[in-house]
Amino acid sequence: MQGNTVIQLENVWKRYGLLPALREKFSPRAGSPESDPGKWALRDINLEVKRGETLGLIGRNGAGKSTLLKILAGVTPPTRGRVKVDGTIFPMIELNAGLNMDLTGRENIFLLGAIMGLSRQETRLLLPAIEEFSELGGFFHQPVRKYSSGMMARLGFSVAVNVKADILLIDEVFAVGDVAFQQKCFRKMEEVIRRGSTILFVTHSMRNVERICDGALLLDRGGIAERGNSMQIIASYFRLSADAAAQELLKAGGAVPMIHTGSGELRITGAQILDPHGRPAKQVPYRQPFTVRLSVRAEKAVMSPHLMVIISTPDLINVAAVSTGRGRLVELPEFTPGNWFVDCTVDSCNLLPGVYMVNASFDAKDGPKIETVRHVKQFQIVPEGANQQENNMPGFFWLNCEWACRNRSEQIVA
Repeated sequence: MQGNTVIQLENVWKRYGLLPALREKFSPRAGSPESDPGKWALRDINLEVKRGETLGLIGRNGAGKSTLLKILAGVTPPTRGRVKVDGTIFPMIELNAGLNMDLTGRENIFLLGAIMGLSRQETRLLLPAIEEFSELGGFFHQPVRKYSSGMMARLGFSVAVNVKADILLIDEVFAVGDVAFQQKCFRKMEEVIRRGSTILFVTHSMRNVERICDGALLLDRGGIAERGNSMQIIASYFRLSADAAAQELLKAGGAVPMIHTGSGELRITGAQILDPHGRPAKQVPYRQPFTVRLSVRAEKAVMSPHLMVIISTPDLINVAAVSTGRGRLVELPEFTPGNWFVDCTVDSCNLLPGVYMVNASFDAKDGPKIETVRHVKQFQIVPEGANQQENNMPGFFWLNCEWACRNRSEQIVA
């Protein structure tokens, strides 16, 4: 390896299954492994990671993310190819990885320290910081078999961020634990990043990737589909997931599996995104108008209900909403039995580029819920024109603001 490269994978393939001798005996007529990508957990991975880099590994289930971490951690060898690692590694690839269920939390720290190559004295010096960070209280001296999954995550993470390993491999450990502890973990991760550790982070939470990682890698069916900045790869991941969902719908005959709740006098049966000329669109230029058209079926007459349209991310974070019953009140007509269209036009969309979902609900004026349905329609906000940088902005909205700057020593004149 050259320069600041701490991880290098060259033509790495990984296959699970029968040992070669058994495979030859029981599958003598099997074709070339490369001809059947489904048999490979990883396929021809070439990857370099620099010192101090924080890289998110994202992809659908079965894409090969955890397998890649296990190869780097030395838990499993590659079937072929070369793996080079420069520095000490602390893997958090499972909640109870390396933990002995019959030992106490304190005793497990000495065990993990020994695995990391630390002397007993070095581990003893780290012990107070680990115990304080884990917030396990009296459980710190109890056998780990008495721990919940969140408590095991606290113990493992506390060791990981205090032993000062050169490389941290983290697999979905933020999925457990209460919100306060998660925030504490994020703050500690920022300290780890500042001290120059390299982090490979596997998660299905795109918001965590956006917060922690300065770059990301999209894996698909065992191969590298794309690498780039976090926001770019997150958008690609959502598009890939949407394409996969569309394929499943085609297999099911094209029926949209909407989940409806409410009394059901009105049913939202579908939605379209329309451009300013009334044409269906999948993409909306940033800061340009667009229309959400809901297809509604009235099973019986409903007098002037309130309608709310909610825009969310694909991972169910609501980011914007409009309602006929709040703010500038709008009186909808009586919905007589039959099929209706309801148009909601947004004059200027300041949602930042990304993938979004349309959700909607009808309420009766006296309060009862008539209809609620999520993920009726997916669409994408895209940058408009050349040299646009909105794709690299964090968050969901562009806020218009005024800037001012002055030297603090300047006298303020009333």
